[in-house]
Amino acid sequence: MKRKQLGFMSSCLTLGLIAVLTMGIAACSSTKTSNQSSTLTTTVTPTSTLSSITIAPASPANLKVGSNQQFSATGTYSDGSTADITSKVTWASDTTSAATISSSGLATSVAPGDANITATMAGITSSPITLTVVSAYEGSATGTWSGTITYNNEVRNVGGNLTESIDASGNVTGSITGTSGSVGTVTHSLKIDTDGNVTGTTGFMIGSTIYTFTWQGKATISGTTISFSGTWTGQLGSGVFSLTGTTSS
Repeated sequence: MKRKQLGFMSSCLTLGLIAVLTMGIAACSSTKTSNQSSTLTTTVTPTSTLSSITIAPASPANLKVGSNQQFSATGTYSDGSTADITSKVTWASDTTSAATISSSGLATSVAPGDANITATMAGITSSPITLTVVSAYEGSATGTWSGTITYNNEVRNVGGNLTESIDASGNVTGSITGTSGSVGTVTHSLKIDTDGNVTGTTGFMIGSTIYTFTWQGKATISGTTISFSGTWTGQLGSGVFSLTGTTSS
């Protein structure tokens, strides 16, 4: 009887050990399966893209030579949002002889003419804006003129009033009326280049006779005052000539 009991106990121990081992393996297997079936979920947020670029001002005023105009750029994106991209775009002028533009969108006038300004970023280019550059002296003026004429070694003082108009290219047309040393009204036609040099012709009347003079000089402007000074030569000899007027622009 003892041997049978011992045999029974041994069988029980063996079965118990197998059961424990089986449970352990099952537990390990269960843990591994759990790890293998786990997944990592990542949410990807769509990125909006640049759709168009608008630059301003859309209608800039005429820019006088030597002046500046600041442009700005606004980007519109695929999600409908907008942003100031003035410092991010690449600015360009198609006529740098008329106006140049910096990386910050600051245009600088060089000489009379038109320049198309654009902004580009990420393959998108804005519609061009035309910047018109005009003479620094453009406008109209009324004022006085004075000078001298040397003829047959005699110096005659002359002077009077003037009315003139200067267009965007620096062409000066107008009339002068003599009040000292001459009478009547005559016209003059001058040209101011980008450096302020003035050339052209003017008339001068003594009695009922108009004399023609070739004029060379310099134009300067201070605030709203425009002044010409130089020399003239013509049918009555030579002399000095000056025009000073107050411009309207």
